[in-house]
Amino acid sequence: MWCDPVDEKSTHKIAYCGFWTHSSLRGKPDQVSFAAFTYSLAFELYDALLGITWQSKLLDLHNKLGYNTIGVVPNLYDQPYCYFVHLTRENFYSSKLMRIAQKRR
Repeated sequence: MWCDPVDEKSTHKIAYCGFWTHSSLRGKPDQVSFAAFTYSLAFELYDALLGITWQSKLLDLHNKLGYNTIGVVPNLYDQPYCYFVHLTRENFYSSKLMRIAQKRR
């Protein structure tokens, strides 16, 4: 996971965020716990996270994480479509990921 602040001087702490997991590890108990942990760390610093994906098949997964799809832009990054997603601290802590991670403790 990586996070880049949007504007460090703003009263709202927002970061562009990326998270990648090898497909063979996705959904495994250790990966779910690690994802929950890293997102929790990010939300110690930021109020909201912004992300981009060009894989429409990942939008359902983003939704389970608590993200909202806020827009789509055609022909960005040499892709037919890029989807912009937004995650707030509140949505993350009430997401399916957190419920699953808490059950595994």
